[in-house]
Amino acid sequence: MKKVGVSWITVTVLLVAALSPSHAPAMERDERVVKTGQHTGDLFARGDDVTVLAQIEGKLIAMGGDIKVRAEVTEDVIVLGGELELGEEIGGDVLAAAGYVETSGRIAGDATVLGGRVIVVADVAGDSLVAGGSVDTDGRVSGKLRIIGGKIDSGAVVEGDLLAAGGKVVLLEGSTVHGNAWVAGGSARVSGTVSGELRVAARRVEIAGEVLGRVLIDAVEVEILPTAVIRGDFLYRSAAEADIHPEAQVLGDIMFERSETPHRVVGWWFAAAGLAGLAVFGGLILLGAVLLSVFPNVSLSAARTIGGRPWPALGLGFAVLVACPVLILILMATVIGIPLAIFLIALYVAAVLSALLVAALAIGLRGARLFRRAGDGALWKRLLVLAGGLLALGLLILIPFFGVLVLLAALAFGLGALLLQSRAAVGASS
Repeated sequence: MKKVGVSWITVTVLLVAALSPSHAPAMERDERVVKTGQHTGDLFARGDDVTVLAQIEGKLIAMGGDIKVRAEVTEDVIVLGGELELGEEIGGDVLAAAGYVETSGRIAGDATVLGGRVIVVADVAGDSLVAGGSVDTDGRVSGKLRIIGGKIDSGAVVEGDLLAAGGKVVLLEGSTVHGNAWVAGGSARVSGTVSGELRVAARRVEIAGEVLGRVLIDAVEVEILPTAVIRGDFLYRSAAEADIHPEAQVLGDIMFERSETPHRVVGWWFAAAGLAGLAVFGGLILLGAVLLSVFPNVSLSAARTIGGRPWPALGLGFAVLVACPVLILILMATVIGIPLAIFLIALYVAAVLSALLVAALAIGLRGARLFRRAGDGALWKRLLVLAGGLLALGLLILIPFFGVLVLLAALAFGLGALLLQSRAAVGASS
């Protein structure tokens, strides 16, 4: 069976590592952690500043503020942090998430890279998934490349298919897609080479490169630049005819369908999103009122944990956020475990909603402190703080594509903080 991303075994290892106490022998945890030389077996490192310059025969899992990995690792690598540099030779899959991520070297498996600012120049032997506010990709991807971001610049050579979705998507000169390419965004420009079929959906589309297969475009504005070469048929749907430069080469048939659909779809999307947003906001406020009424101390303490212990909360929350769905699927597959899987689904949904409320409460408390207001008084004051946090979080989530990363981070922080607070409460009672 072909692996998809990081295997569930690796996710389980991360979950166990995050849940283990700080004195566990497999875990290195300090303000500053430096690992050199040779290491046999899995390595776990966590600290404000983590540097790994070792040869590791096993897995590497690292969490921290600043992480630098220039190592040869025979198996999977999982890194979570504020700033991350990852290079050299990785023998397995890679999962990297940070505010700033830069990868280089060679990855023998699949690569999943998430961050605010992402630079991927590594050669990936498997598939690659990259998501961030700003994304730059280069190097070679032997499998499929999928990119989600606010601003995307790709100069990669992709042996398989390419899927790119973002606010602004540019396939640079020198980029090559040997399979098919699907591009969606506010604006899109294709200056590289696509050997297969090219499909583009955007408000404005520019074609300046070479496409050997068909080109299918759905856009408001379409421009074919003088350097463009389209060897297959050119089919497009737009409100107006495309601006095709006389020097551009379109060797196949040109078919145009006049349509106002792109304008109408945008209007429908905004209307539906507005109604859904109001319904979700109202529902979360009601749930928040219940949470603050029944568990006031737990919710406030968990919200403060995000500010006091951000990286442990992020690491633990991300691990549980990923591992639970995998565990549910495994239980469903065994048939006998279906009742337990159904129970876990309900528990997981409740935990995710609570995590979102805790993250919003943490944002609201930070805002209240900026205005020198107390956020832990009467219930109505706490609800105002929660409402402010939900509003701020909602505005961030509305940012195209980058908002998905904000939501994932909020869920991870909130879930991790809840688990850390629960573990502290159990330890105190025992």
